[in-house]
Amino acid sequence: MLVKIKTLLTDFSKKNIFADYTSFLIFSAFIGIIVGFAVVLFHNLVEILNILLQNIDNNFQSFFSPIIIILIPTIGMLIQAILIKYFPDSINSRGITEIIKLTFNIRKQIPLKSTLLNFFASTISLGTGSTLGPEAPAAFLGGGISNKFSFLFNLSNDRKKLITASGAGAAISAIFNTPLAGVFFALEIILLNDFHTTIFSSLIISSISASIVSRTFLGEEPIFMINIQDTIKFSHIYLFAILGLLSGLISYLFHKYSFLTKKFFSKVYGKNFSVLFIMPMIGILIGICGFFYPDIFGIGYLSINKVLNLELALTTVLILFLLKFLLVPIVYNSGAFGGLFAPSLFLGAMFGFIFQFVINNYFGVNLDVTSVVLIGMGSFLAGIHSIPITAILMIFELTQNYSFILPLMMAAIISSLIMHLIFKKSIYLTQIDSDFNFNQNDPISQILTKISIRDFSLRKILVINENESLEIVLQKLLNDKNTQIFIVDNNNKVSGFITDYNINSVLSDFNFIKNVFVAKDISTPVKYFVMVNDSLLRAFEIMNKYGLKEILVIDSNSEYPLGIISYSDIQRTINNEHFKNNLSRNISLEFSKLESSSKVNVFDDYYILEKNVPKSFVGKNLISLEFRKRYNLEVILIRQKISLDNNVIKIEIVEHITDHLFCENDSIVIFGKEQFIDVIEKMK
Repeated sequence: MLVKIKTLLTDFSKKNIFADYTSFLIFSAFIGIIVGFAVVLFHNLVEILNILLQNIDNNFQSFFSPIIIILIPTIGMLIQAILIKYFPDSINSRGITEIIKLTFNIRKQIPLKSTLLNFFASTISLGTGSTLGPEAPAAFLGGGISNKFSFLFNLSNDRKKLITASGAGAAISAIFNTPLAGVFFALEIILLNDFHTTIFSSLIISSISASIVSRTFLGEEPIFMINIQDTIKFSHIYLFAILGLLSGLISYLFHKYSFLTKKFFSKVYGKNFSVLFIMPMIGILIGICGFFYPDIFGIGYLSINKVLNLELALTTVLILFLLKFLLVPIVYNSGAFGGLFAPSLFLGAMFGFIFQFVINNYFGVNLDVTSVVLIGMGSFLAGIHSIPITAILMIFELTQNYSFILPLMMAAIISSLIMHLIFKKSIYLTQIDSDFNFNQNDPISQILTKISIRDFSLRKILVINENESLEIVLQKLLNDKNTQIFIVDNNNKVSGFITDYNINSVLSDFNFIKNVFVAKDISTPVKYFVMVNDSLLRAFEIMNKYGLKEILVIDSNSEYPLGIISYSDIQRTINNEHFKNNLSRNISLEFSKLESSSKVNVFDDYYILEKNVPKSFVGKNLISLEFRKRYNLEVILIRQKISLDNNVIKIEIVEHITDHLFCENDSIVIFGKEQFIDVIEKMK
């Protein structure tokens, strides 16, 4: 059936039955429907497992209840540990950050096996009382399915990226029944706020399609049952600014604590403690906490509804808040499957209840409890995930109530702003970067250090003299795809840049100032840049430190602006280098069998060649040769012949290939396309 659909779509494309844009939107709707059905299946399996285990507990006598309550999450963690232990390559790629990484390197495909194993592990995790949420598994499921279809139908790289993001957003739309939030989830998190019309249209259509499927099978009732007694007074709006500030600070503490637990488990597993031992121990911890406070179990929506309907005492709410705060990072970083959206909503609900209790009882202000709880949920969601728009829309769609939208917007924006001021960028990018420990010996640093910016393909930029008229500036911006122009002084040194924002700020007075002002007068100074002789590591470190999406490259001598390096380009390079390194490791056994000047086909028109170094290379290294840029090839191994006593020849592998000065007896192993391999092969 799938082959027939693919053939039909190919025929449509050849016959031009649909315009390209229309075809893509139809495909987006198709992806949304498929993801919607997958999420409905995921939701129902979790519910069935919850009901089944609840019935098992109810059928035992009260004497055995504590054992059963503790045993259920322990068994759930054990099953997940077994999957991690025996399927590490397929199951370690999980969660929202993996979908984001795909947008950096969309040529990578999520194996169907990985998607299915994550689906099963997440079902077990949430169905056995894990304290995590369903959104990360759902997003990975949606992203994995859509990624598979994008490769199956051989879409372009840009459209693979967009369809993968659309699938993740559609999954959020379906699991929470929030189509608008699903769209902005994909925009704010997966695509890192990359917005244009085609993207927006695709996200909307896939999200709506998934939501229709979800509503058809799971119903249209909102998740949270609310009863707002009183509208919020404008005179109390400042209190929600305080709530947003506190939410942002607690979100920061949550992430700091989460980073510490992540480091702790990395050390524990690094010391050969088995996941088969650690994760069941965490399961026992969950079970003990859940025995005394059952509301800590599971996704937490029932507990949130209890708070909304004033069914929990203040002491219970305080304890639940602390338990959730402490348990979630431990459970997640130990290896359990699940997400942080639902825990964020849980923490926000509990904190909102505590906040209103303090305000109402100690400051003589009468705030509506339900409204404050909901605003707390939105502000924690915005803070913990750096997604203010998604948080606002999600709370609105979950409750289908507009009365508290203004204070919700204020609290969510302030909370996310606090996180941005601290981390300088999206928390998900921070999590991705935390995997890269920048030091002299780690693989990422070694990759980026050996690549000079001079060998890197820069994005072209517009450059004009700082004394050009504003009419010229406006004309250049209108006639070019770039949204910024870099300006140079009379010595051709970079002195600033102009964006469409600078132009917009003077448009109202343009006719008056166009003959008075020049480009320099409306420009912004260049604050961050790198030299063309720097390594990619230098550019990556600066962008990480200051939260930049791109950085300017200037000539080391003249300071003339040469081009732009983007963050996503460097991430893509890292992924490509990992691929090449893994490839070289996988076939390294073949090198010992190669004779000099032998060539081996790897795949398609990519070959590996081992050859004695050409005479022109002797006394030089890869940097001085500009090898990568000049020959479009990768050196993956250098072998050096060393003469010992008694005419014995010893062959050693050179460790630091970038700085190695070639000798006459060296041989190099190179990788690349045959047309470039042949050039080196002919050199003597």
